Amino acid sequence: MGAEREFRCREAVRLLLLAFERALTDDEERDLKGHLAACGHCDNYDRQLRFLSAAASRFAR
Repeated sequence: MGAEREFRCREAVRLLLLAFERALTDDEERDLKGHLAACGHCDNYDRQLRFLSAAASRFAR
């Protein structure tokens, strides 16, 4: 993985986690969606986070 891609992936992970705390800005949302469309690793991580979040929500009830 190149340094530029690694930086983009790190930023994507930061935004994915930030989205649990607050709504992303339009620019953040656009950048994240663009990266997820191009990066299978980060897209998979996003799906895993969503799955775990949904499971935790069901468990907490």
